[in-house]
Amino acid sequence: MADVQLENGYTRVANEILEAIQMYTFTTNQLKIIMAVWRNTYGYTRKKHDISLGF
Repeated sequence: MADVQLENGYTRVANEILEAIQMYTFTTNQLKIIMAVWRNTYGYTRKKHDISLGF
């Protein structure tokens, strides 16, 4: 993470989703799954994506 700049890419997430996530207590692994889903949907401008359990 030597060069963390918006110009190198970013993932937009709706504020409403971030606020909803804050209302719950998640484990580290659960948050990693949420971020993987964000990356593979919002990060690639998709509304949905098939993600396998092995992903």
